[in-house]
Amino acid sequence: MLSIFPVILFAVFTASVAETDVVKTLADHLTRLESKMIGLEAREEKYKHKIQELEKEVSRLGQVVANTGQENHTGLTETKTNRQRRASELVAFTAYLSANFDGEHFGTGHTVKYDVIETNEGNGYNKFTGTFTAPSDGIYAFTWTIKAAGRIGDAKHGEITVELVKNSVVKGVINADSEQDYDDACSTALVIVSLSAGDVVFTRSAPFEQPQGILSSDGYGRWTFSGWRLF
Repeated sequence: MLSIFPVILFAVFTASVAETDVVKTLADHLTRLESKMIGLEAREEKYKHKIQELEKEVSRLGQVVANTGQENHTGLTETKTNRQRRASELVAFTAYLSANFDGEHFGTGHTVKYDVIETNEGNGYNKFTGTFTAPSDGIYAFTWTIKAAGRIGDAKHGEITVELVKNSVVKGVINADSEQDYDDACSTALVIVSLSAGDVVFTRSAPFEQPQGILSSDGYGRWTFSGWRLF
């Protein structure tokens, strides 16, 4: 019996050691699992924060898109309204000179005042100043005709150069030259000009050339100035 007792003690001790190793191993696994869980929870919290930030950004962008769409719609509506308003406002005029005048006396750089008005829709043309003032923004067409004649019994032929001016900028120029006595010469031009409301357009004798002869406006041909808004 005494010889068996040490064997039993050794077996018990061995089993106890083995059990301790298992417990230690399990504890190590548990510690690692807890560490992983803590890491996962931290990552989950980080992802939640990112998701919240993305949701806020999506909401912000959605609002930007909505506002942009509203602004575009408003802009298109205003543009359509302006076009309809302009379309309902007729702008057109035609005026002419009622009598001949002397080129030398008229001089250079002088505005031509067409004193007889045939049409003046929109009341843009002023016969006292010879100027047209745009009542609204738009694309306008202007045409003007001039006529020069040689003076009878005089060696001078008729000649003049006339400019179309927008505010202070020349937009077109024409010349009429009879080249000899007892002869007439006419010239006509057409220009398309973009105008803003309040812009002024007129014709004038060119500042670089002295007119001469008779500048005639009669039943054979008239000095005219016309304009109209295209759109």
